[in-house]
Amino acid sequence: MVSEVNSPMIAKRFAGISQFERCLDGGRMTSAGFDSNGDLAVDEPNDIGAVIAVQAALRALGYQVLPSGVFDSATESSVQRFKVDQDLGLPTGLTQHDGVLGPGSSQRLNEIFLREDPDRPPASGVPLIAIQGLTYPALSPDLVSVVIHDTGGHATAEIEVLGVPNRYLVGVAPGSTTIAIHTADSPEAFNGRAVQIETRMPSDGLPSTVLLADGTAPRAGPEEPVPLRFGAEITACTARRTADRSEARCHTAAPGLAVGSRVRLILPDDNAPGELVIAEVWHRYDVAGGHTTEFTAIS
Repeated sequence: MVSEVNSPMIAKRFAGISQFERCLDGGRMTSAGFDSNGDLAVDEPNDIGAVIAVQAALRALGYQVLPSGVFDSATESSVQRFKVDQDLGLPTGLTQHDGVLGPGSSQRLNEIFLREDPDRPPASGVPLIAIQGLTYPALSPDLVSVVIHDTGGHATAEIEVLGVPNRYLVGVAPGSTTIAIHTADSPEAFNGRAVQIETRMPSDGLPSTVLLADGTAPRAGPEEPVPLRFGAEITACTARRTADRSEARCHTAAPGLAVGSRVRLILPDDNAPGELVIAEVWHRYDVAGGHTTEFTAIS
């Protein structure tokens, strides 16, 4: 049985929504209306915005409910299923969970999204994906890999998830659906729009759905050059120098690198190119292998 712990903070998506915050303190949101003090008597109508916030949160977790603003039967069923899935304790006198959003279920909903707020780094290092402005923490276990390729003025993202079709990507419309990627290194690692959806059916693996997006990635500021040593931060590198130019292409696990970052390569070679500026970068987040970065840098 999962214990319930009061959260001292409000997740961004619920901040300022009075009825949700009152649920945390003992209120109850029901299909008949809002019970402000938990005495099982409805004393005001449900606030449309509060209902939409709850419905959107449940939908982000994979429950089949539309953000209509009406606490309908689908919302009741989703709240009930959420309580069961979260193994919340039964209130005194009940033999099974109901579809009422009360203190226990609202606290758990808040805890989930408080952990996954975009400006809070994912604890596991797995990127968080936002679709049409809604962050989907429940999508993270389905992730196979995320690749962000940034050339400075343009960035692309490739997101591979298990399942054909993946339930979280069913409503994605190429050309219009917005996509954002939040990582431990960068709360806004990528922002753009979906351009293509692929289905992959390998002969020796699990089927997956691949979402491709075009957009932008953040550029680095004028920080001090980052020292990168071969055999330490750098795992592989090809460097070359000519009479008027130096360049290198390297693989590294060093965090926080972006187009515009200044790096100082320290190689076991007198011809090491020294200080360079990253012109192109690939960030790869492999669920099995963690985060690696490949970059091209020039003098």
